[in-house]
This record gives sequence, C-alpha cells and structure tokens, in this order.
Amino acid sequence: DLDVFYEKLHTPLVEAGVDGVKVDVQSGVSAIGGGIDGGRPIARLYTQAMEHSISQRFMSSSSDHSTPTATSSKEAANCINCMCHSTENLYRYNITSVARASEDFFPQHPHTHTVHLVNVAYNSLF
Repeated sequence: DLDVFYEKLHTPLVEAGVDGVKVDVQSGVSAIGGGIDGGRPIARLYTQAMEHSISQRFMSSSSDHSTPTATSSKEAANCINCMCHSTENLYRYNITSVARASEDFFPQHPHTHTVHLVNVAYNSLF
C-alpha cells in the first residue's frame, strides 16, 4: 500500500520538525514496470500517493501555517521533485510543481561547476 509507505516515510520527518522534502529518483519508478507496459501506471500510482502524503504533511500557506491543507490557492507544497523529468512524472504533478533540473554541485570539485551551471541555465529557460 503506497499510502502506508509514504505515511511511514513522511510522518517521522514531520515529528522531527521537518517542513519539506526533496523526492529524488522519481524517473526510476517508471522503469520498474518497463517491458511489461507497467511504467506509466506505476508512475501514476507513486506520484498520486506521494502528492497525497505531501498534501497532508508538507503544505505551507502564505497567511496561516497552522492548518496545512491542499485546498487554498495561496498554499504551496514544500516539495522539490528531483530526477523527475520523464513524461510519466511531469504530466502527473498536481500540487508539487517545483522540479530540480541540474547536475549535483560540489564546491570542492571544480570539474562539476560547468556542468551544473549549464544545466541550471538551460532549465531556467522554460
């Protein structure tokens, strides 16, 4: 049950005071069902369950932070989607609209700087 999975994953974070999450490797979810035409349905199920959990636990409002829900247009999901640029994912997001689209940046490793900056620049055009 994916709802139970995300509840067990996210609830301890909330209890520890975490108010947002970065959800990584999302494009890999559709690969689980690849070859048996299961990629799209699996990505849909995981995305829906993840966003449901986010809407219950990691929403913020510009006017009132005491009652997070996903019903107000002034609310935002405190979630960054990462490694999520497959169409199975991108077309399914309803409340988590922020996507990180760059290579990792390692300040102590200059060879990573150019690739990181180029990816960020290209993705900023959209």
